[in-house]
Amino acid sequence: MSGLYLLDTNVFGEIGRDDGDTVVLKWLETIHRNDIRVSAFSWGELSFGVNKLQDGRKRRALTHWLDMMIDLYRDATLPFDLNSSQIWGHLKAELLLKGTTKPLVDLQIAATALRHGLPVVTRNTKHFKGLGLVVINPWSDEDIA
Repeated sequence: MSGLYLLDTNVFGEIGRDDGDTVVLKWLETIHRNDIRVSAFSWGELSFGVNKLQDGRKRRALTHWLDMMIDLYRDATLPFDLNSSQIWGHLKAELLLKGTTKPLVDLQIAATALRHGLPVVTRNTKHFKGLGLVVINPWSDEDIA
């Protein structure tokens, strides 16, 4: 596969799991590391997940893994900039007018993807459906617009 991809938090979660989904991990092997982009919000979500664990071996191992991932993908991390925030405001208003909502972080990730013209790779396709971007679900080979 070629092109750039914005990986959602749950995709990185599979990388960090001892029993990560083999279908997703194989899909990731088809992507060149330089084609991966990450939202700064995904690092926050992963950090939250690690830091809410009780202190112990698992938390220390995941902290180490997360630090390594952040170092590896630091230059591939996309910020939530002014343009992204304006796109987010537009998306949030459209949803409000339709009488629906989506999770805040997912809307911010979607805005970042739209800002950079990237597809989002995620298992949570319903959180990104109908937002005007391409969504790839490596768990099911399902692409959604």
